[in-house]
Amino acid sequence: TVKTKQDVNGALQAVFWMTGGQKDMYMRFHHVLIHDNTYKTNQHDVPLSLFTGFNQFGFTQLLAQGFIEDEKTEGYEWM
Repeated sequence: TVKTKQDVNGALQAVFWMTGGQKDMYMRFHHVLIHDNTYKTNQHDVPLSLFTGFNQFGFTQLLAQGFIEDEKTEGYEWM
């Protein structure tokens, strides 16, 4: 699944995605969800959001990821 947000000119502002395997893992292990955000450490100066959870063995699993334009509340609500 890929979700995108564009401005009025069609420029990409944000993207959120989950693979099929990540969706399956989320459905099984959604009870504890951890969200972590980098702060503009990539070449495009946009925050990377990572969503992780724990599987049945206690190992962390990457469940979803996304790039957002900034770290304002509206960006997180969109995701």
